[in-house]
Parts: sequence; structure tokens; C-alpha cells
Amino acid sequence: DAGKRAAALTNRARTEAGLAKYYAETDSPEEDAYKANIALNTALADPTYDPAILQGAIDDFLRLCPLQASSPSAQAVLRRGRALTLLWTQRRRSAQLRGELRSLVASVLETEAERRVAGTWPITPKHMRGVEDTTLTKLAACVKEAKKYSTVLGFDLAEAVAVLDRHAWAAGLLPRPSNAFRRDAMDGDFVSLRIGERLGWWGTIDKELAPT
Repeated sequence: DAGKRAAALTNRARTEAGLAKYYAETDSPEEDAYKANIALNTALADPTYDPAILQGAIDDFLRLCPLQASSPSAQAVLRRGRALTLLWTQRRRSAQLRGELRSLVASVLETEAERRVAGTWPITPKHMRGVEDTTLTKLAACVKEAKKYSTVLGFDLAEAVAVLDRHAWAAGLLPRPSNAFRRDAMDGDFVSLRIGERLGWWGTIDKELAPT
């Protein structure tokens, strides 16, 4: 089987070389169609898995070989080419997103660590409240797109989601109330009585309300 396949590939290469020489020596109108066919088959086996090269070869084949492209065999090749283009595009984008997620998460964690050392984590200081964190914004946008590739990205996506959830939780925390605030809250409606006693209101009111 290996010998037969090698012989077939040798014959194919010899035929292609002969056709290339023929088209180079003549002005045959079939030359462009032949080159488009060869380019498409070469792009299908591209070792770099470049979707742009394959998509370009498909477009050229459809433009230069409209009649041939309508045949069942050509349609099968085109379906395979479109499937590979989509697959290679997804692989490249998922790899890019993995790198972006790791970089953004590392930046967010570094800032979080600095805030822990400064004692400003998890409660956000007053001067930082309402100020947009551009790194978190970028991470949220990256996570939104990365969810389309959740099966491929796995842990990197899960870690990024956990970081965003933790910061969303921290953003909802309020500073601890002071002792005076807690005392007033415990007194409830009686806080005004205590203030009145301290300011001397009640003695004046008692005299005004006393029967004459």
C-alpha cells in the first residue's frame, strides 16, 4: 500500500509539473483555473493552519472555476475547506484570548495584592469609589468573548470569571461604621432624646409645657 501511494504521488507530481510547463509555454485560458485548483488543494494541507490563506484560495477557486465549483466533488472539497477555515480561525482566536486572559488576570491580581498590602482591600476607599478600573473593564470584555470558547479555554476562563466575581463582591462592600454611628443606630428613635439632653432642650420644653 505504501509503495502504491508513493507511486501515485510521484505520478501526480509529474503530471502537475508537465501541466505547469505547458501553461507556461502557452496562453491557455485554463491556466488560471488550473492554478486556482492547485492553490486550493495546497491550502487545504497548509502546515501553518492559516485560515486567511485557505479562505483566499477558496475565493479564487470560486471566481476562476465557476463551472468546476458546481460539481459534486468540488462541492465536497469546498465544504471541507470552509469547515477547516472555521476551525483554524477558532483555534487562533482561542489561543489569542488565552494569552489576553492570562495577562489581564495577572495585572488585576497584582493590583489586588498591592491593595492588600496597603490595607485597602477588599473595601474600596472613598476616593476610589466610582472610578472605572480599565483593566477590569477589558477583562470583562475578554471574558464575554472567551465564553464562546469555554471548552478550549477551560481553567483560564474559569479563573478570570472568579476574579471578576470577587471584585464585584468587593465593590459592594461598605466601610465599617464608626462607634458613634453604631451607637446611634442602636438607639434608634431615642437618639434625638440623648442629643436633646446634651444640648439642654428638655428643660426648656418642660418649662414651656408646665401648667400655669
